[in-house]
Amino acid sequence: MHIRRGYTIVEVAIVVFLVSVLSATSVFILGSSRTTGSDVLAQATADSTVDAALNILMQDGSLDLASTERLALENPGVNVVDAAVSSEGDSYASVSVRDGVVAVAVRGTDGSCWMLRQDMTGGTSLRSRQYVLVTAASSRPCSGNAAWTTDALALSAKRGKSWSRPVVWGATTAGALDSASVIYRAASATSGAQTLKNEGTAGSSLNAVLGSSTSVDSLDPEVLLYEGYPYLYLSGASGNAVTSPSSATANVSSDLQLQAKIEPADMTPTSSQVIISKHSPSASQYSYALTLEPSGSLSMKLASAAAPSVEVSATSTASLTTQSLAKLWVKATAATSSTTNTVSFYTSSEGSQWTKLGADVVLGSSAPLNQTTTQLVIGAYGDYSAPFIGKIYKAEVRSSSGVLRAAFDPSDCATTGLTCTGTSNETWSVQRATSGKQAAVVTRTTLLMGSSVLAAPSSTLADLSSTGYLTVIVSLRYYSSTPDSVIAGKFDNASTNKAGWALAPTSGGVRAIASSTGLSGSFAAATVVPVEGSMSILAARYSAPTRTVKAWSDTVSQSAVGLSSPWAGLANTHYLTLGASMNSSGSATAHASYEFLGFALFNTSLTDEEIARAGAELQRATS
Repeated sequence: MHIRRGYTIVEVAIVVFLVSVLSATSVFILGSSRTTGSDVLAQATADSTVDAALNILMQDGSLDLASTERLALENPGVNVVDAAVSSEGDSYASVSVRDGVVAVAVRGTDGSCWMLRQDMTGGTSLRSRQYVLVTAASSRPCSGNAAWTTDALALSAKRGKSWSRPVVWGATTAGALDSASVIYRAASATSGAQTLKNEGTAGSSLNAVLGSSTSVDSLDPEVLLYEGYPYLYLSGASGNAVTSPSSATANVSSDLQLQAKIEPADMTPTSSQVIISKHSPSASQYSYALTLEPSGSLSMKLASAAAPSVEVSATSTASLTTQSLAKLWVKATAATSSTTNTVSFYTSSEGSQWTKLGADVVLGSSAPLNQTTTQLVIGAYGDYSAPFIGKIYKAEVRSSSGVLRAAFDPSDCATTGLTCTGTSNETWSVQRATSGKQAAVVTRTTLLMGSSVLAAPSSTLADLSSTGYLTVIVSLRYYSSTPDSVIAGKFDNASTNKAGWALAPTSGGVRAIASSTGLSGSFAAATVVPVEGSMSILAARYSAPTRTVKAWSDTVSQSAVGLSSPWAGLANTHYLTLGASMNSSGSATAHASYEFLGFALFNTSLTDEEIARAGAELQRATS
């Protein structure tokens, strides 16, 4: 007879322990890395898209040409969209390729987002891949731009190394910004939308409106979506352009070829707009130029050495309006001889296969072409007239045989966006208008401020009472702006009620202002000096009980400045604004020019360390 033996207490304890371990593991796997069909497909879409980028890297030796179009060709069956566009489903990959890093976001059917990020600067090892699951409850966008910022998270808790153990980003994930009443991010903006969502605890009651109303108007900031590669945006304001000093290389004397990849704001502008020029009409310095005309045609303007003060022009016999693409390459060539110049125009979708635009145009001007000392300019003439409006991705001056003479590529610009080094070693400088929307080298989604405003309704949450606290943080690319204009604030020095707070440019940098009497009376102001052209974090801490204001530029703070007498309450009925001030009647003044990335407002006095953490998190979240 077989006698069944009972289990010892030790054996039972071991079994219970093993069951608990397996249960915990299955809970994590099922709860954080579910394996529904949609999830598996979303993961496969992300994997295959990164593999496509690896193929491009191995073929080309770089990721410079890893555009959404090229990735789609390498990864058939997957809908590849720009980094700023959120994935719509498990076959849609939103991709960011930037600084040697490829980041992909794919949305599952339940709304969760699967993110995959690989740093390829050190090679193509799969060990550098980082895996993140963003739950459907999170407010984080399912976009390549958002996926690009997951590197810090992927290092936590030794997770993020596979789809079975990703970093999990949920609605309750702790962060330095969690207690902010107001959070605005340019990365949340979409083209054509008039509202920017408040992602802070105050919710939709403090959503911000682009411009002075929910309808399109002249006060709207320009929404510049990052497309996975840098581009130059020009608003048409006089003084906006990119320039390079005159050189022997740029002074082409015979056969000439001008070409550029452009996306005009209007294919049929109200007046002529310059794409490339070495031409200054006001100084009677004529050499060459390529322009977009009101008819939608291209025009090449030339002058010969025999008649240097006489400009001759050839206009394409066909219009760009016949093209199906908003973004395209354009080219004009001049084949010179001793008696005539034959000008031809072309278009292309990718810059290598060209289609003729209309018939050849023969000019009665002769070689050699006139050589001038005027600067080489992208987006305007040498005297900054006829400014271009829209995006320029590349611009080149070549001989007709294809030899490169000068080239502007926004990818070659410094991180400050102020200077760029051309392919032929020429130096390019980004020139900015003194007012209005300034020229921008777009390297991430941004709202371009200048003669514009971002405004939220008046709220006591944005007021500073006589006993309250307020901490504000702004992520931006800073450029010198008109003194006493408003970067951010609830303040209007032109109004009868001058009480309020603001971050405002001054002759020495930016100052954080708290005042009950406006800028002419007694007020507290702490001044910091941001680095011109850099992506910066500006912060201010207002403390009514201690009557002090303290300001930061990145991690550099200025000693607290205060008043000896108690503050009166600084509450008002003005709008909470970015880029200008706006009183209760909706009148906007004091416009500041900068690239807006993000904003956070806290109804507490954050410590220095908390401000540094919140600023870093805001800057990551605005990429």
